[in-house]
Amino acid sequence: MKKIISSIYNVFVNKKNSNYDEGTSEIFYVKSKVISIGNICAGGTGKTPLTETIAKYLLEKEKIVTIAAKGYKGDFKSDLLVRDYKNLYSSVDECGDEMFMLAQNINIPIVVNSDKYKAAQYLDAKFSPNFIILDDGFQHRKLHRDLDIIILDKDSIYNPFILPQGLLREPIENIDRADVICVTEDLLSDENFNQIIKRYTTKNQLIVGLKTIIIGIYNTKKEKISINQPVMLLSGIGINSKFHKSCKDYGLTIKGIMEYKDHYKYTLNEIKSIAKIAVEDNIYNIITTEKDYVKLLPFINVFIQNNIKLYYLRIETEITYNKEKLFDKIMKLQNDRDN
Repeated sequence: MKKIISSIYNVFVNKKNSNYDEGTSEIFYVKSKVISIGNICAGGTGKTPLTETIAKYLLEKEKIVTIAAKGYKGDFKSDLLVRDYKNLYSSVDECGDEMFMLAQNINIPIVVNSDKYKAAQYLDAKFSPNFIILDDGFQHRKLHRDLDIIILDKDSIYNPFILPQGLLREPIENIDRADVICVTEDLLSDENFNQIIKRYTTKNQLIVGLKTIIIGIYNTKKEKISINQPVMLLSGIGINSKFHKSCKDYGLTIKGIMEYKDHYKYTLNEIKSIAKIAVEDNIYNIITTEKDYVKLLPFINVFIQNNIKLYYLRIETEITYNKEKLFDKIMKLQNDRDN
């Protein structure tokens, strides 16, 4: 049954892409340079950390940079200004976990809209930025992009099936649409990598290597701490097993695991139940992801009442291969605009 549904889904995806390729579907333009960061599979491949890395680089170069996103699972009806340069205007429930997390980490304008091109138009009109980073933009072809970056992992290559048979949002050969292909460390080191890329690409795309770096464990005061006691892991992300592995690699003593689906919205009763399970198992330290942490903070009193300390694992994306070539390519966009 899944194979049949995947075949039907594939027909619709190919029709949608054909409409854009042939010019029968309208593409919207903005004055700012648009950098799209996306992927081809459902689930987490590190889009948001890469968005943060590139945004911080552009800030270091004194560029005006903004972020446009869908605000997945957010509770809003039109353009929502999450933050500007000085103030945060949104709650995590309004704008979604990923954009709220970014809004706390970087002080740049962020706008969400279920139609991402409208968020870009808002940013373009209000802030006149040099760059708009389009978060999770590979499939959002309504907005013209000046640089299309896609993140590719090993699972996408070795399990190249369309949803729901596999995890791909569109056929694997569509990675050829990208200008830059960022690959995770395990795929870059794969002995078959070069052959695989040549099989699906024709445009001599820039290949960039990515590595997830564990920065440390942080408390509610955003202080880095060390922890030697047993912990419970609590997460609701695309691939929970990646979080588990990161915690294990960091040397944590894992005594319990609670996992939920991506972008999960926790309820008070669920948090009470989690706290009860932790206490019954004599666990008084809970480690979560940074994305989940922003959603768990409203329930912090439940943890305090049960003598449980809530921490989060902070990670960043390090560009390990062709870093300078990627940044040169990005900066050339601005030079092209100025000329």
